[in-house]
Amino acid sequence: MTKEEFRDIGFALGPAKTLAKFVDKLNEEKLQAFSSYNSLDKLKTLLRKYKFNGEKITCIKQFNPVYEEIGDDDKALKRCMKEIILRLSNLETIQDSTNEATRCVFITSILNASIAITRKLTNNEKIYIAYQDDVSGEDSSGRVDYSIKGYEDLICIAEGKPRNVEIGYLQNIKQLESASHMNKRKRFSK
Repeated sequence: MTKEEFRDIGFALGPAKTLAKFVDKLNEEKLQAFSSYNSLDKLKTLLRKYKFNGEKITCIKQFNPVYEEIGDDDKALKRCMKEIILRLSNLETIQDSTNEATRCVFITSILNASIAITRKLTNNEKIYIAYQDDVSGEDSSGRVDYSIKGYEDLICIAEGKPRNVEIGYLQNIKQLESASHMNKRKRFSK
């Protein structure tokens, strides 16, 4: 679509120009799916791009998390634990090879409890979760299992990856990079 076509359907000039440029870029270059980042060579290239020495994810310095005390009587935590215990009791077996749907059932419980606890600790009602969300950046796009948003910005992306931690890490870096680009576009288009 062109800028004029976007204007004809009611977009203001700024957003119409931004959308038209984005459409042109899409026509010029097909964005890569996150799942296409599936080799250790691509991981090494990405590590070099961000100036990490080495070829493994272990060369990336880990951040030191900030811990917040959560009481044993926290309602969201209690509910999460009850859900997990119930789901574990209903599973036939617990294996390393559980499918994505099984992993996501547990991840969903934990993420929802985490959001409820975070809202309470920060007095911020603007944090929410989106399931199977589309994320698009400058050179890649795709669907992520979960995105956590605050106001309109992406805060976090979570995936239910089964194995191969390095490939999952590579794909997650590309997802986070794309989320960063989405947040920048939103800020500049306002």
